[in-house]
Amino acid sequence: MDVFDAIRSAEASGDDRVRIDFANVAYMTSSVIETMVLARNAASQSGIVLVIVNASPNVREVFTITGLNKLFEYDDGRPNA
Repeated sequence: MDVFDAIRSAEASGDDRVRIDFANVAYMTSSVIETMVLARNAASQSGIVLVIVNASPNVREVFTITGLNKLFEYDDGRPNA
């Protein structure tokens, strides 16, 4: 299931959060960043919050450098810098 399928599933079930597990993501390409922005926009139109789970320090740094860290919630125990 991709992130857009997860958003549609959350809409159908009335969930207000979608957790995206980044445990197996070593680095982020520009296409991943674009997908995350599009997913966030789609989710927010439905009142759904995307929660980033298990992001490595390198991935978390990309979120911070691009400013995307302010658009997502995290549950890996680190603050939303």
